[in-house]
Amino acid sequence: MATDDPIYDFHLTKTALKRRGIDVEFSGGYTVVRPTDVVFKNGRGNVEFQNDEGEKGIFIKDNNGRYRQVFMYKRDYHLIKYGSPRFHICQCETIQEFMQSGGFRDHYRYANTEEVKVLNMDSFNREEIVDDLELCAYCANIMSSKYRRGMPLEHFVNILKEAGETDPEEEEKEVDIFGYVKDWQKISDAKREVENYTCEICGYHAENMFDRRFIHVHHKDGDKLNNRMSNLQCLCIHCHANVDAKHKKNFSRGVQADMLREFEEQNSSHKSLQDNLPSASAM
Repeated sequence: MATDDPIYDFHLTKTALKRRGIDVEFSGGYTVVRPTDVVFKNGRGNVEFQNDEGEKGIFIKDNNGRYRQVFMYKRDYHLIKYGSPRFHICQCETIQEFMQSGGFRDHYRYANTEEVKVLNMDSFNREEIVDDLELCAYCANIMSSKYRRGMPLEHFVNILKEAGETDPEEEEKEVDIFGYVKDWQKISDAKREVENYTCEICGYHAENMFDRRFIHVHHKDGDKLNNRMSNLQCLCIHCHANVDAKHKKNFSRGVQADMLREFEEQNSSHKSLQDNLPSASAM
């Protein structure tokens, strides 16, 4: 599929890291999402049409709050009369009509697998497995720069798989004794570089190379293996130390405590301002 570019591409992370020559396969993710009924009521549903990176498509959130790209297709269909239904990858005209009807006129399912289950209306609604869905023409028009009309489902699923790695639960990662991936220092440096060594909570900016040690990179969800740009936050050591009770304890002893004390002594007026700001966990 040389002509099909991944739609689920964490471009900001990858651009920053590629400049440093780092393999960035861990920045995305594919995990199996089985066919599930789409629920859409009162203008809201269990699918979203934009992920946390601002990319358009059809997404669901997994149990860890991570976005997974999926497609939608009609659950009930005349397989004998019309063949397999089309699959949808964005908020096209057909999906908009489904949303406006509140999900009452048609029934849809979402998935990200090569095979899906369809209730065959020509055979007493017997559930059948089909694998020859083609891309919706309306979706193809909207996404014409990336996908061709009539693209088979198998090709789209392969794009999802090639766009990122499997989840940490499905693949062993090499980590250090503190639970960070082996390239964590490079990832951290790249994130701090992107944010210009500036705290995203209080705005403290490290003016020189020596002060850059006071700028840390925090995992918002606490998962040290989730190194997507949206999960990383650039914080000064004071804001990092006050993220939550666990961090306060970690920064209350050892080298971290000494560095925090040094920072606060050098930035006493700045510390007073920080103490009135919301913690990272509240943002």
